[in-house]
Amino acid sequence: MANGACGLLSRSEGRMREGYYYCKLQRRDWRLKMALRTIISRSSSSILAALKHAIPDSPQTLLFAISPHHSLPDSQLADIVAALTRIPNSLGCISSPLPLRSREPASALSLAFFDVNKCTPFRSTIPGRKPTSVGRWHSVRSSQDSRHHGKRPQTDLEEIRGIEHHDLPPELQNTTTENASTIIYFSDNSPEGLSQTLSTAFPGSTHLGFLASPTPFLTGRPFTLFRNREIHSSGAVGISLPTPTPTWDLVYPDLNAITDALTVTSAEGNLVHSLDDANPARLIISAMDKHNMNLSGANTLYKEDQYYLGVLGEDDKLHRLYQIMSGGPSRGTVSLEGEDGPSVGSRAKLYHLPSKLKSTDLLIQPNTQLNTFTFLNLHPEPTPDTAAFQVVDHPSDETTVLQGTFLAASENGCVVRRRRQKQGGSEGETPWRFSVPSGSVRLHW
Repeated sequence: MANGACGLLSRSEGRMREGYYYCKLQRRDWRLKMALRTIISRSSSSILAALKHAIPDSPQTLLFAISPHHSLPDSQLADIVAALTRIPNSLGCISSPLPLRSREPASALSLAFFDVNKCTPFRSTIPGRKPTSVGRWHSVRSSQDSRHHGKRPQTDLEEIRGIEHHDLPPELQNTTTENASTIIYFSDNSPEGLSQTLSTAFPGSTHLGFLASPTPFLTGRPFTLFRNREIHSSGAVGISLPTPTPTWDLVYPDLNAITDALTVTSAEGNLVHSLDDANPARLIISAMDKHNMNLSGANTLYKEDQYYLGVLGEDDKLHRLYQIMSGGPSRGTVSLEGEDGPSVGSRAKLYHLPSKLKSTDLLIQPNTQLNTFTFLNLHPEPTPDTAAFQVVDHPSDETTVLQGTFLAASENGCVVRRRRQKQGGSEGETPWRFSVPSGSVRLHW
């Protein structure tokens, strides 16, 4: 078992009992227990019946995501919410309808049950950073913003940069590093404060933050998060888990590389000042002109299209992706989405996201040996060519239950922090927002 990870379980390594999958760890006297399933149905009564059947007899902590289709009546959504929030130790959110290929419109409910003694649920009110139209590195918080609960003292330089330090959520303040090996949370669209706080407190941990979908027309709230019977419009809810560390799959859409590999020669925060000692904004314009000289029609690049800076790993494959938010040819600096950008010396390419995506669907089928969280980044203006879930089932069936699978989708993307091994231990990368349309994240145990 590489790095203590569970991987695929054989009969000798694990066993299934009552729908729960156990991972026996070397040199451990306990086992991590979880049960994942996604219920897909056109009928809310069928979803409620499947939920009732899924609830275990012993106390568990429940993480859930409701994906209501636009046709689901408000009263039926309220029934589902009521059934879930009556379950003790429950946390969840409302996400976007699942894009399902080859079946009639349906709502979905994803469930993840964890051993109540092996996990720590939490609620966070740590504020994130307000969006700005220029480089966030230079944004300054107002005096009103500085009065948030739990804020730690800052240096003058940190105040200028807009960096704030906060205490951990109360539930996590006594959590050991071993019991926070993996942290999964659902957040509003401003997760920066929480992600930074978790990274500081648990430097060797893995984090996956799902950014919930906006719900103003559905519930009257900007976002809808649940903690037991409480409903929240902001902040985050989540759960920390002990080892083993899961494995990651990040799937990028069909991006077009418009430059060769470049070296980041000057950068600060989320601002990139030069690539190969050249003006990065002019590099984009030059690449656009060069590309458009060879192509025409639908393949033409425009300033209004989406552009990304992709950092390459040691294998020269795409490892991390930043959306370019702003930049001008006169100054040259480009501003990237998120709090931080690539470090000086990193190798990177400039990418263009085609307006007409031809993405590969995510094939989803029940799995009795692997537990998988799968989050899909939705396109703001989906077309028949954008990525969707291709569920292996019988489309004529009213209800499908996918064992071992937790599905959710949002146009806001995810926050990713992967664990990496280094000499003397392990550390996590700087958290970053993975929001490229039709991209997806999978977390496996």
